[in-house]
Amino acid sequence: AATLGVSTTGGVKLTDEVLTQASVTATDVEASNGVIHVIDKVLVPPGVLTVVQMAQLNPAFSVLVEAVVAANLATTLSGTGPFTVFAPTDTAFTAALTQLSLTKPQLLASPDLAGILTYHVLAGNVRAAGVAALPKPASVTTAQGSAFTVDSALVITDGRARTANLAATDVIASNGVIHVIDAVLLPAVAP
Repeated sequence: AATLGVSTTGGVKLTDEVLTQASVTATDVEASNGVIHVIDKVLVPPGVLTVVQMAQLNPAFSVLVEAVVAANLATTLSGTGPFTVFAPTDTAFTAALTQLSLTKPQLLASPDLAGILTYHVLAGNVRAAGVAALPKPASVTTAQGSAFTVDSALVITDGRARTANLAATDVIASNGVIHVIDAVLLPAVAP
């Protein structure tokens, strides 16, 4: 059974598996066999779309999606998997670009882009409970080949001693799971 997040602040809003909100635009429309509440978007249930499709539907991941396409990883990450993706938001990318003194076009053209992105991917379907159950501090080997660590507070430390926090977990895709993070992870040395 799928669950939806419900908020009543500023009207009734439903949050789906893509972490986007639908607003209820009309209520209590009578039907012969029940009642209808009209919403302004299609709700996405868990496990239907790939990790790439899930990211494409959430505007908070537009830079991540551009980067995945630029690095020619969209087909791979749309495959069978399973994949665990630690997905940085656009805000995380903006902060990383400032920190690295790069523009977005420079990042998208970088020969290091594929390595940076695969540093955010684990083989397998590792849910939040699996991350929490790791003995701490845990060293986690990524698809890029190097590792990051996770401490007892579930703070991720990358290869350059930079940290990221989990902002949302267990966004279930058909080929894996997405955990939203608030920073771009970087391996110790450019791939």
